[in-house]
Amino acid sequence: MKLDSKRVDHLMIIIALGWVMVIAMTLAGKGFAAMYVSVVIISAHMLIGFSHNGTINRKLFANPFLSWLITFTVGIVGMQYFAFLYGDMRPSFLILGMHPSYFFELCFYWLAGILTISLGLYKRRDLWLSEEDWNHFLSIVNSEEDEVKDNE
Repeated sequence: MKLDSKRVDHLMIIIALGWVMVIAMTLAGKGFAAMYVSVVIISAHMLIGFSHNGTINRKLFANPFLSWLITFTVGIVGMQYFAFLYGDMRPSFLILGMHPSYFFELCFYWLAGILTISLGLYKRRDLWLSEEDWNHFLSIVNSEEDEVKDNE
């Protein structure tokens, strides 16, 4: 997947406008709908972060990105569904002792989201940041530190 600098610029604009939308929607009492905008914001950040030299590796796109996107969205949909279904009433059943909307929030939105990103990045760590790229980064940092010391 190609991600040239023009597309990155567009994603940065989407991120900024997305935050304005989230704030405006939340202030207007549409906080649940604003959560879907947050999915777009986080997705844009992840895609920019996964790009390297203008491309995103397909394996990184599939896992962790798509797996996170699915679990995160399932969490939001499930949380909203049960929150609207029961409102302020107590549900007739609990999932693992939790209100169904809280179960979806905790298990899918938070835990599964964090696990898919963490395990996916760990599994694909050489694609995300290879040893060669890391050493190149360290050499740049070290050379800049040496320049600062020489200028003092």
